Amino acid sequence: MTLNQVTVPCTDLAASVAFYRGLGLHQIVSSPPDYARFECPLGGSTFSLHRRPESARDDGVVVSFEIEDLDGRVSALQRAGFEFDTEPQEQPWLWREAYLRDPAGNRICLFRAGVNRRYPPWRLGVAPVMGATLVPCRDDAECEKLGAFLADRIYEFNAKATGYDDGMLLAGSIRNDAGDIVAGFNGHTWGGCCELSHVWVDERYRGQGLGSVLLRSAEAEAVARGCAQVVLATHTFQAPGFYERMGYEKKYAIEGRPKGYADIIYVKVLQASPASALS
Repeated sequence: MTLNQVTVPCTDLAASVAFYRGLGLHQIVSSPPDYARFECPLGGSTFSLHRRPESARDDGVVVSFEIEDLDGRVSALQRAGFEFDTEPQEQPWLWREAYLRDPAGNRICLFRAGVNRRYPPWRLGVAPVMGATLVPCRDDAECEKLGAFLADRIYEFNAKATGYDDGMLLAGSIRNDAGDIVAGFNGHTWGGCCELSHVWVDERYRGQGLGSVLLRSAEAEAVARGCAQVVLATHTFQAPGFYERMGYEKKYAIEGRPKGYADIIYVKVLQASPASALS
């Protein structure tokens, strides 16, 4: 069992924050006018202040302990005669917790951290607000799922704001005789613009014109969809020369992305073919 946090009630949060700052504690979360958390320099535990109105019942100090086998420990304590205020409950930022009281009435929280323990919300500088809590993704799969969800929500907003609801994904690949992907591109078209997210050719197949085939294919489909330009980004260590030979114009560069290099934004104005112009 590891001490994780101590929460102390107060009636004047601002005065209490000033006092503990004066003691040398580093404040890492502020959610005025009700809550503040400080990082303790040793042991990785935290110290919190929770404002309560003078008329509210004083729950005293709240001490939180982290336990690996929460349900097993709670069952063992109940058999030993300990009474809990609550049975173990799921919480999005701690995953599971249960409360009991000591003889003086102070609340004791026993909790089992979830797999997102490395990124609890207070480490990110965010406290639960209005019943909502920041829950970091646990792995790449969850990040990808959330990314797809957010992309859909942003597209819905963009379509409503601009009136353009013609967004479509765009992708293509080149495969060898074994069916393995050796080159490919992906992106999307929307509102008369094509944006390419990735253009890739396997090292073993470079120098054979596959990159040109990919770009021409993407551009042809973009024209067929009524796009007037293609936008893409490449790093200085990737293929800026290739895109310039393919008729792409450098618009601007973002230095230090990554450190020591730059991210370059290219644009190519598309010319509609006679067939597409008549369609």
